[in-house]
Amino acid sequence: MNKSELLQKVIDVLRGNIESVERRAQTATQASIDAPGAMQSHSDTTKSQMGQIANALQKSLSEQQHAMSALQTMVSMSRPGEAKFVGEGTLVEVTDGSSEKELYLILPAGGGIEIEDGENTILVVTSQAPIAVALIGMRRGESVEFGVDRLVRKLTVLDIQ
Repeated sequence: MNKSELLQKVIDVLRGNIESVERRAQTATQASIDAPGAMQSHSDTTKSQMGQIANALQKSLSEQQHAMSALQTMVSMSRPGEAKFVGEGTLVEVTDGSSEKELYLILPAGGGIEIEDGENTILVVTSQAPIAVALIGMRRGESVEFGVDRLVRKLTVLDIQ
């Protein structure tokens, strides 16, 4: 699976997330409209709480739409082939010295999404994730140590696309 196809799969997952958030935001907005106001019930805060939930969902929706737009731009600008160093938009294969290889797709959004390409699982990480921060700027064959909490890992970059 090439990088453009991976990016498209991430976009498809985000599109599904956006549709879900849109439905939840509409439900919360309608619940806020239907809830009794302060003039009707002095102790009921449902209207205010549902309004806050609707606003938070709208903010999340806006962020996800922006992320999807950025990823669509990456798809249109994606060039096949090897990259010289790890950066945003790269697919990087690493190992920690065991026989297991890990694949990360470093993107501005979509962190936590897992994509199956038949034989591998690729984890999307944002460029702010600790593992991405450690890997950005690395070249093929280079190793880096980084820690999260008390766990320290040493990773070696095997391949970059």
